[in-house]
Amino acid sequence: MTNYDQKFKRLYIDDIRNPKSPNWDIVRSSVEAIQYLENNGCPEYISFDHDLNGDDTAMVIVKYMVNQDLDNPGFIPEGFEFNTHSANPVGSANITGYLNSYLKQRSKMSFKEYENSEMGEKSLENAIDAVSENRGVYIDDLMWEDYKDYLTLV
Repeated sequence: MTNYDQKFKRLYIDDIRNPKSPNWDIVRSSVEAIQYLENNGCPEYISFDHDLNGDDTAMVIVKYMVNQDLDNPGFIPEGFEFNTHSANPVGSANITGYLNSYLKQRSKMSFKEYENSEMGEKSLENAIDAVSENRGVYIDDLMWEDYKDYLTLV
């Protein structure tokens, strides 16, 4: 990933429309989007259109991002946000479901890594607070099955 200031970077992916404000980087295809991500890294905010042109869709980009993050943890930055502005409700749901599922699973993996760390010996309340503050995991995302066994350790 290229080093650059991601703080204000926003990417708008659409083959036809333009964003309402001028503070966006714009790409028109999945090929352009992947080139952008390779050259600039993943910004903290992306607005997706699903249908890009012909058979091209934003799902190509979403799957690329997830694969990059799996191979290079942190490719998708902590605090990453996105939206879809697609006229295709099924495509929009596919993007949202795929990214939300991955980001939620990534948060759970962080909790499990946390359990095995030195901090795992703290009380459950302190552990959850530490995970939320230090790993970007929120208690709403934690399932009972993910930490019920932990209760027996504290």
